[in-house]
Amino acid sequence: MNAVAAVRRLASAVSVLTVAGGGPLHGTTASSVGTVSRDPLLVCVCLRSGSRFSELARDAGTFAVNVLSSRQALLADWFARPGRAPGPEQFAAVGWSAHHAHGAPLLDGAMAWLGCRITGVFPGGDHDLLLAEVTDGAAGEGRPLLSCDGRLYGAELYDVARRTRRHDTPHAAATPLD
Repeated sequence: MNAVAAVRRLASAVSVLTVAGGGPLHGTTASSVGTVSRDPLLVCVCLRSGSRFSELARDAGTFAVNVLSSRQALLADWFARPGRAPGPEQFAAVGWSAHHAHGAPLLDGAMAWLGCRITGVFPGGDHDLLLAEVTDGAAGEGRPLLSCDGRLYGAELYDVARRTRRHDTPHAAATPLD
């Protein structure tokens, strides 16, 4: 297996990024959103260099992350489609409300949403990394929509057994994995 095939096996949550901020409404599907820091609460979004979303988000300085549920695969496909209508027309068949501060669309039925303020943009190979502080957000219900190996999956989450270390004995530090 080559390195590209190996990297494609990293499962990640699927989100739709949205922006308003003075320009046209725009959304794009992303599976490369990650937490960077808890204090302050920072996320990083990776987008193809020169993407329309990256350009609009930089201009606006703000955007929203809509974390999709497993029931929203069609939304992920829609916002990934290059030929969809530009501007507000791409939201015509989608239920949403405007973020209270910057107007970015918050999609109905999303598992969670995050309001974000860009704190930096960095080149990374053929992508731009948008570093953003999370200004607010809300968690909803549902199961996550995941991307893995170029396909979308609905995930059934369940707790897995984890062995805990006993820290009260002198020989407890090094234990083999089962």
